[in-house]
Amino acid sequence: LRLDASFAKAHFAKGRALYMLGQHRAAFREYECGLALERLPHIASWLAVEKGRTPEYSAQERPSVLLHRLLGAVRDDDAKRLALLLPLASEGLLSGAHHGKRPASDTSPVHVAARLG
Repeated sequence: LRLDASFAKAHFAKGRALYMLGQHRAAFREYECGLALERLPHIASWLAVEKGRTPEYSAQERPSVLLHRLLGAVRDDDAKRLALLLPLASEGLLSGAHHGKRPASDTSPVHVAARLG
């Protein structure tokens, strides 16, 4: 995008990366920029459906949504997705402290993910 802000596919790629990071509003803005430059009906349709899903796409992702994405990355053995998501997770989220109490060490999300394989 720094080289050519009018390159629609770069906006779509950035939108996908932001979406995978859980930054849905920023992702939608990138998709909209890309669609303004190049109208792709399949992307426009997907975006319309995704924007209609409200609970998960709030301005701030709930810790449970991020935790779900982290556990999914571990379960799927997806190192790239895990590397993108881990910097977004707080120590409290990883230890399970986001539930308001500190769980036993073997029930923290990290231990659960380890048991999942």
